[in-house]
Amino acid sequence: MNNIFELVSNNNTQVVLKVHAKDPFTVAMNPYVSGKMEYITVTKGYDHVMTVINSDCSKWSIDWGQRGHTLIGPSTERLKMEVLKFINKLNISIEYQGQPVKQVNVYFSDFLRKWEVSITPEFGPHIAHFSEKAKCLEDIMAEAEAIIPRKCKGWEPYTSPTTGHKSHTMIFE
Repeated sequence: MNNIFELVSNNNTQVVLKVHAKDPFTVAMNPYVSGKMEYITVTKGYDHVMTVINSDCSKWSIDWGQRGHTLIGPSTERLKMEVLKFINKLNISIEYQGQPVKQVNVYFSDFLRKWEVSITPEFGPHIAHFSEKAKCLEDIMAEAEAIIPRKCKGWEPYTSPTTGHKSHTMIFE
């Protein structure tokens, strides 16, 4: 069941998903969802709140991020992970809120075995976006260009003078 979620809205503060789990078979195949679920929202930034809105307008939420997290059970953790996986497949970063950017680098993380977009905002802490889709350098560059609102005129190789870590830096117009 790949079509449980549908993107309804994506802006600088939150992502809103419509939940398609109205029949017993869909719920049986995806036991982390409920037939009562109507929408799921996930806030963007350094702290996140995932809110589930039911068809009767009742709701519940969990939070995680820099300030801590809500203790949750395995079913809710699975729901959270499936929601985040769906959002990530759409190349949406819930960490980045559209703030002005000083620097953007892309590289492959040997430790996580994933491509990363490393965003240094003009103010505030560093933001890391890990891709679920990128298979090569060109893929992660395209993903970074989709996330960052500034126009990219190209990329140049970069080697950190302190660590020797190799990456590519986005050149802004």
